[in-house]
Amino acid sequence: MLTDGIERETLVLSVQVLGEVFNVVTRHIPQPVTSDEAREIIATISILPVQEIDLAMVNRAIDTHKMYQMLVSWRNDPTKWCSWRVHGKLYHLVV
Repeated sequence: MLTDGIERETLVLSVQVLGEVFNVVTRHIPQPVTSDEAREIIATISILPVQEIDLAMVNRAIDTHKMYQMLVSWRNDPTKWCSWRVHGKLYHLVV
């Protein structure tokens, strides 16, 4: 899914993901990195578009989910994502 989303330019990140990346790589891995190293990691993955999420977007997402029964994954790994289709094009949001 990630490779496909990058290739099709349909993958976006949320600011929550970037914050979680910082938290994990500086505190929760066997060899944590420095804040400067974490900034470099975040800069690297920020080549993907970063979508800031506000209350209006959350409410639209809930309405869309109810209307179209979107596919949402809350798997046992730290990746949370949802997918939706607009005009036949599939988009993925990693949150």
